[in-house]
Amino acid sequence: GSASIPHVIRAGAVRMYIMLRRAQRLRGVSRGARSRGLNTLAAEASLTGIALHSGHESTVRIVPAPAHAGIHFVRVDLSGDTVIQASVRNVTSTVLSTTIGSGDGAVSVGTIEHLMAALCGMGVGACRVEVSAPELPILDGSAAPWVAAIRSAGVVAATQGGSADARPFASPSSVR
Repeated sequence: GSASIPHVIRAGAVRMYIMLRRAQRLRGVSRGARSRGLNTLAAEASLTGIALHSGHESTVRIVPAPAHAGIHFVRVDLSGDTVIQASVRNVTSTVLSTTIGSGDGAVSVGTIEHLMAALCGMGVGACRVEVSAPELPILDGSAAPWVAAIRSAGVVAATQGGSADARPFASPSSVR
């Protein structure tokens, strides 16, 4: 018989997870460091492009964060409290893209999946993602531009105080 849609989605997610874990092992990023959010960027990374669904120009700035801070998205085009933690609890929609939002629904950020895959694949568990529009840019439609930006910024062990340790992890020379 044919596979159900949720089963196919789950199987695809499992395959993506396995590929990301293999890439992390090749880079030598320990499982403990990945899971505890101990890695961040050595420097800021920034990309600008057009959002796929809204057509807005969107600039994303990824900023280093202290160990255990997690990944937080911040809408810099809005005033007030615009911080959204990257968590499955904050997913508000998965129609055509992944959107996360605040508890009251006043603030949201869409099309985060390629950046999140790149952060996970590069072993980054702590950063602040500043976004100038309601949606991240689509760039080339893959995680590759995000991986290149993160690789260019460098991945380091985050410290408790918020500054990064100067020992970068080795990064893969190519993404397959």
